[in-house]
Amino acid sequence: MINYKVFIFTYNFPHLKTIKICQELILKNIKIEYIIAAPFKKLPQYSDWSPFKKKKYNIISISEFAKSNNIPYLICDHNNSNKISKLIKKNESNIGIIGGARILNIEIIKLFRYGIINYHPGKIPETSGLDSFYWMLEKNVSPSVTAHFINYKVDEGEEILNLEVLIEKDDTLDNIYEKVNNVQFKTHSIICDYLKDGKLFVKKKLIRPNKNLPMNNLQRKQAINKFQKWKNIFSIN
Repeated sequence: MINYKVFIFTYNFPHLKTIKICQELILKNIKIEYIIAAPFKKLPQYSDWSPFKKKKYNIISISEFAKSNNIPYLICDHNNSNKISKLIKKNESNIGIIGGARILNIEIIKLFRYGIINYHPGKIPETSGLDSFYWMLEKNVSPSVTAHFINYKVDEGEEILNLEVLIEKDDTLDNIYEKVNNVQFKTHSIICDYLKDGKLFVKKKLIRPNKNLPMNNLQRKQAINKFQKWKNIFSIN
């Protein structure tokens, strides 16, 4: 039986995915050894354009959440190998989970004996990268969520499991986007069972021959135009 000691990567601002990941760990009595939060940074290649209705969630900041649950918390760039290495050794953390993260370098990844888990909202390698939802439509890929151990390439590594997202004919774009997010949390719940029981993960090598580049606004809009045709293929009724 493995004694997993969990280390969380996230951002230093309110982040629903991270809150839900941490809540599930706490619910299943899995101790979070440390939370490392990267400072806010506007990504130059990322656009604010989105076809989805912006929902407002009344959530506290990650720092407040950590404080209220007695979890050690530090604002630190995710590529700071020296500082992160010291924290890992001090807390004997042996597995990482990404709530949200910048690209982690190989030195950081190698620090974790059992690796770092990421939840990707799509099938890998077809929907790798930031624009996974749009690539799903553009490439006509079935909706799913992939849990995998990361390596030095974006959205590659080793797959742990892939869960399908069930689509119905009356689903809207927003419904499906929300369903994909919810399946991420379902996937995490399954991973938590492995962590709690101290099970060794069964892994399958992922190959990502080509990297999906971030889309521009026009490319995203063109992908959205394929939504109805895509839904007709993958809906269950």
